[in-house]
Amino acid sequence: MPVKVRHPIRLAVGLALACGLSVAAAQELTRGELAFVKSAAHLGHAEVEAAEVVLRKASEPQVRQFAEQMKRDHTTANEELKAWAAAQGVEVPGGPSPLQWARIRMLGALEASHLARRYVDEQGIDAHEEAIALYQRASREVRQRELKAYVERQLPVLRHHLEAARGVKAYLAGAARASAPSAPRDEASSPLPPLPFVRTRLAA
Repeated sequence: MPVKVRHPIRLAVGLALACGLSVAAAQELTRGELAFVKSAAHLGHAEVEAAEVVLRKASEPQVRQFAEQMKRDHTTANEELKAWAAAQGVEVPGGPSPLQWARIRMLGALEASHLARRYVDEQGIDAHEEAIALYQRASREVRQRELKAYVERQLPVLRHHLEAARGVKAYLAGAARASAPSAPRDEASSPLPPLPFVRTRLAA
């Protein structure tokens, strides 16, 4: 026998609150918007955590300067997203995803000589390309006004980060080439000098 729900509106409100959402958020935010918020929060926290690893171990001034900017900018973005979510009654992740944590731990286990290049490649370039794709998709699909404005503010920042990371990668590659010892000359493979031409006299 079907169960008759006497107060369906109260039931919907209760389910929304049980899921950690305010009534307004449950009514206004789409599943795609909530998925974006979760992914954006994970990416932002991963940038901060990875930057802190680099600042503890790396010595290259350009890499440290880039990491400081990542920590500063992404901390600001994380706090802004958290404040928006709190106003909406939406819970956001407080750190990287498990996969991101695993990559950050692997990054921290590297020697300083390899840490900088891996950080710039993975967090500076790969992660920012992923973030830009995520935010570009959100700029087309998000309808909630404040969240869309947040997306539009962050996209230029992420693009600037990507260009900066590519610049740091180019600098590291140039520094590595400049510091590489020249290959020792292999005398066995060096061409022999030409023999002097000696004019001989034929016997009469």
